Amino acid sequence: HIKFVPTRREADSLCIDNYLFQRVSGRTNKDGSISWRCKEYRSQIKCQSTCRIGVDRSILRRPAPHTHPCYTDAALVLMKAKADAKKRCRTEDTTSVKTIFLQEIGKAILNNGIQLTDDEYLNQLPSFRVNRGTLTIQQKRKSRWSMSESCDDQRSMSSVEEAAAEDLKFSEVVRKPKKARNIDQLINDLWESRLS
Repeated sequence: HIKFVPTRREADSLCIDNYLFQRVSGRTNKDGSISWRCKEYRSQIKCQSTCRIGVDRSILRRPAPHTHPCYTDAALVLMKAKADAKKRCRTEDTTSVKTIFLQEIGKAILNNGIQLTDDEYLNQLPSFRVNRGTLTIQQKRKSRWSMSESCDDQRSMSSVEEAAAEDLKFSEVVRKPKKARNIDQLINDLWESRLS
């Protein structure tokens, strides 16, 4: 059973038995198949597991045993929810970034039956503080592109330089040190976003 899960950079990762794989290269093999390598290959774990998928999405070569634990179903669901939040931030200008994030996480929890009482799931809940910078950049980028399309093509060079400086400012999001997450507050925010 294979499926595809969106990653942080929104490139789909192959998921087999809750292990994630990334493409070995952008090219396909001579027979049309695609080679995949474990996502933890370049990390400290250096997992050597590989597989090959055919054109019809059949597994031509099964992956070797991994040297690390697999992802839980909840972790994969929450990865997809974060990717959906990024897509919504690019299309919706009027809704706040926090509301979009909480709605997508809440929808994923409700639709997939994740129990918030389990400590295993609580530890996997994504923090809004960690994702706020990325989501804000997505929303600002969308509003900036829509503004530029409505303007004339003959903009002055100074406005182009200002836009470039603004892009640089948005890309340099200051990362704050991690703090312990307040689970009760997150659950309350998810509940409020469900009611609205």
